Amino acid sequence: GFPIFQDYSHDPIKPPRGMPRPDKPLQFTDDETASLSGIGDVMGSLESCSMKETKQPSNFAIFSEDTEEPRKAESKSAGLGFGIHEDIEDNVMKAKKSSLGFEIFNDSDKSNADATSNRGFQIFADDAVNSSQKKRKVTITRVEDVPYFGDISRIDAIGDSDKAITQIVVEPEESLTGREKLNDVKATDYTQFHNMSTESAMKKCMRAAAKTSRIFDNRKEPIPKAFIRKTFTNGISIDLPGGDTATIINELGRGVYGVVLLCNISHCGVRDGGQNGALKIQAPIGSLAHEFSILSKVRDRIKPDANGFHAFPRPKALYAFAEGGLFLMSAGSNSGMTLVDVVNTYNKIRGNVPELIALYYTSRMLRHLESLHENGKILHCDVKPDNWVLTSPSKEIQKSGDDSINGSDLVLVDFGRAVDLEKVNLESLNPLATLFKGNVAAEDMECGTMREGNPWGVDLDYFGMCASSYMLLFGSHMNITQDKSTGRWRLQKSFRRYWQRDLWEMYFDTLLNYNSTSGGKVLRDIRDSFEQYICSEREHEVASHLNQLYTHIPKKR
Repeated sequence: GFPIFQDYSHDPIKPPRGMPRPDKPLQFTDDETASLSGIGDVMGSLESCSMKETKQPSNFAIFSEDTEEPRKAESKSAGLGFGIHEDIEDNVMKAKKSSLGFEIFNDSDKSNADATSNRGFQIFADDAVNSSQKKRKVTITRVEDVPYFGDISRIDAIGDSDKAITQIVVEPEESLTGREKLNDVKATDYTQFHNMSTESAMKKCMRAAAKTSRIFDNRKEPIPKAFIRKTFTNGISIDLPGGDTATIINELGRGVYGVVLLCNISHCGVRDGGQNGALKIQAPIGSLAHEFSILSKVRDRIKPDANGFHAFPRPKALYAFAEGGLFLMSAGSNSGMTLVDVVNTYNKIRGNVPELIALYYTSRMLRHLESLHENGKILHCDVKPDNWVLTSPSKEIQKSGDDSINGSDLVLVDFGRAVDLEKVNLESLNPLATLFKGNVAAEDMECGTMREGNPWGVDLDYFGMCASSYMLLFGSHMNITQDKSTGRWRLQKSFRRYWQRDLWEMYFDTLLNYNSTSGGKVLRDIRDSFEQYICSEREHEVASHLNQLYTHIPKKR
C-alpha cells in the first residue's frame, strides 16, 4: 500500500512486492494530506521488508536520492496523495503526469520545477534568481560598415577607431522615484493609436477628394511606372492627376519604404509659384495620408516667423493609386543635405565640426522642437540627424540683405510616425503630458524611460535631438549608459576640456533624464542659454563657418 524508495546507488531499487499492508489502506484526495502518525507506521514496517520489485499503484511515496544523476519519477497511472521530493542534484526532479494532493519541492538549482502536473497544493523552496526580476540587458552594437538611418544617413569613417564594434550593456539597479511613478500613470498604446490615426486620416482624405483640388483618389488606377523605378532620370516629365506635370530634378533622399524627389510642378504649363516641391513616393498610401493630415495641422497651428520662415514642410497635394501614393510638399532644400552631410563635409575639410556650429544648430533644433510641441501639439517620434534638413538658399526662407547665410537654418522632415497629442486624450488640459507605451524606436534611439520599460512621451523627441547634437560634436552615433549610483543616464564619452562644458552638461543631463514628472518648459530655458552664448559677439564667427560649410557641402546627391 505504501511503497518506499530509498536509493544510494546508481541503479534504482524498486519497492518490495510483499510489503505488509495496513488494515485500512490510506486514501488521499487533492484536499487531504497524510498524517505524521501514518508516516511513522510506514517507516516502522521497513525493518521486516525485503527489497523486491513491485509495480503496484501507491497512495504514498517518499523519494530520497543522493545519486549523481537525477531520478525521474514517471508514474503514468498512479495517483499520489502525498509526495516529498528532495533533490540535491543540479537538475530538478520532474514528476510527469502525476496528480498529487500535496507536494513539496526543495530545489537549490537555478531552473524552475516542472509545473506540468496537476497538484492541489505545492510548496517551492527555491534559492535561484527569479526570472521575472532579471535585469534588462540592452546591447547596442555599432559596426562601421553598416548604415544606420537608411542610405542617405551614412557617416564617413575617420581612421581605424570608427571601425571598432562598440557594445553598451545597460543594467539599471533601482529606478528613480520619479520614474517609479510612471508605472502608475495611464499610458496609451502607441502602435494601436498610430494605426487608428492612419486609418482615420485615410478615410478623411479620400472623402475630401471630391471636394478639394489638393487630394486625388485614383486607387482604381496603377501608379505611373516612372515613379516605381529603382533609379530616376533627371529631366523626365510625368503627368499627374488634375492636369499637373512633375519634372524630376534630382533625388533628395531614399529610405526603406520610399523615395523623395525634387520636382518642378507645373499646371497647364505654368510653374507652381516658381518653387520646386518635394515629391514623396511610398507604399502603402495610408502612411502618406497620415503625414498629409499631420502636416496640415502643423501648418494651421504654427505660423511662419517674422521672416516668413516655416521650419516644417507644407503639404500641397496627395495622390492615391492602387499600389501606393504620391505626397507633394514644400522642399526643405534643393539638395536634401542634412546634419549627417554637415558632419561628413567637415570631416573632409578639417576633421570635425566646429563646436560653435554644433551650438548654433542645436539652438535652432531647440527652437523648432519647442514650437512643434508647444504650438503644434505634435510629437514627431522620429527625430534624428538625417531628418534635420539644411534650408535651401530661397529668398522666401532667408533673411533679406547681406546678412543672409545659405544653410543658416534647419527644417524638420518625415512626419510619418508623428501623433497629434490633442487627439490622444481630449479631456487633458496638458497634451504634452501624454504618455505612450511600447518600444517603437530603433534600439540605439530609445529614450531612457523606454529602455527602462516605463511610459514615454516628449522625451523621445528630446532623445532624438540629443542624438543629433551628439553627432555634430563627436561625429558618431550617440551611446549612453546609466549611472548605477544615481540612476541617471549620461553619455559614454566625455566633453573636451575647451568646450562649453556647462552648456553641454545641462543640455544632455536635462533632456536625457526628462520624464513626465520633470515639469517646466525645459526647451525654452536651455535655448535661452544657448542663444545668449551665441549672440554675445559670436554671430560673425558663426556666419564665417556657415559660409565655409556651404562652399564645400555637395549641392545634390
